[in-house]
Amino acid sequence: MFGIRFHKAQPTTYLMKYRAGKVTQEGAGLSTFYYAPVTSLVAVPIGSRDAAFIFQQTARDFQALTIQGHVTYRISEPKHAASMLNFTLKADGKTYESDDPEKLPQRILGRWKFWRNRPSRSCRSRRRCRPPIASPASSQPASPAAPISPRSAWKSSEYPYAA
Repeated sequence: MFGIRFHKAQPTTYLMKYRAGKVTQEGAGLSTFYYAPVTSLVAVPIGSRDAAFIFQQTARDFQALTIQGHVTYRISEPKHAASMLNFTLKADGKTYESDDPEKLPQRILGRWKFWRNRPSRSCRSRRRCRPPIASPASSQPASPAAPISPRSAWKSSEYPYAA
C-alpha cells in the first residue's frame, strides 16, 4: 500500500538497503520496511553453495582424461561480491534484476579451469620453465638463475599464473 513494503531475508542472505546511493541498513537475515520507489535492495547469498564440474584434458602421452568433481563455496565478503556482480532485487523484493547470481557458479568454475591449465609440477620446479620474478623492493627483475624456491615463486603476485 502506497509503496511501503516489508522484506525479511533468510539468515543465509546478506541484505543491503540502498537509498539515494548510500547504504542505510545492512546485515545477514535483515528484516526491514522500505519505500519501494526510492529504495534498492541488494541480497547476496552467504550460505554454502554447490557446483559440479567436468573437465576434459589430454595427458602428456595423449591419453584423454576426464576429471569430474564437486565444489562447495561460500561468499565470505558480501560487500565485495555485490560490487562485482549485480545482486539487486526487483521491485517485488523476491527475484533478481539480472542473471548475475546464476552466473556465479560458472565464474567460480572458470577459475578452476584456469588453475587446471597451469604448468605441471615438474615444470614449476625447473628454473628454465619459470619466468624471471621481479623483487617487490626494486623494479629490476630478478635473474633467471636466482635461487628461488618453487613454492615462493608460485605464491608471488608477479608470477603470471598466480591468482
